[in-house]
Amino acid sequence: MEASSAACGNRAARLIGMSAVAVVVLAGCGVRPSAVIPGGPAPSGAVVSGPPGGEALYFVLAGQPTAARRDVAPTDPAGLLRLLAAGPDDAERAAGLTTEVPGNAAPLSVAVDASGVTVALGLDVLALSTMATQQIACTVRHLDSALPPVTLTGGGHYRKLLGCPEAP
Repeated sequence: MEASSAACGNRAARLIGMSAVAVVVLAGCGVRPSAVIPGGPAPSGAVVSGPPGGEALYFVLAGQPTAARRDVAPTDPAGLLRLLAAGPDDAERAAGLTTEVPGNAAPLSVAVDASGVTVALGLDVLALSTMATQQIACTVRHLDSALPPVTLTGGGHYRKLLGCPEAP
């Protein structure tokens, strides 16, 4: 009886082993081996909402200042900064754009001369986050990348020589 049990156990082990091999072989049917196919880098760059001829406002996407195009007539820096202070529109928000520029940061004046661009705001500029200052500087400098650095004034303080981390 013991020989019969041992033979039956060996048969069962062989059957299980062959079944496992069959499952592995059949699982690979129809799938051809290939080399690694690189996907390339993740998409990045400016988010465009509106026609390419519009003006660029810099909002925030994934922690970076990101250009969004608006279908507006070419305007001066003060006009663009008023639009920036109003925040992203519905389509821009749907694309994930946010802002750190407060709504009350619309400029009182913008002066451009050989020494730089000075933006006077109706709030204390020390209350602005670094990202908000970058949004403002990038929006102004996108009009003309040859413009000198931006200085923000307001609340009796100033933040000087602001540039855009990614030249527009």
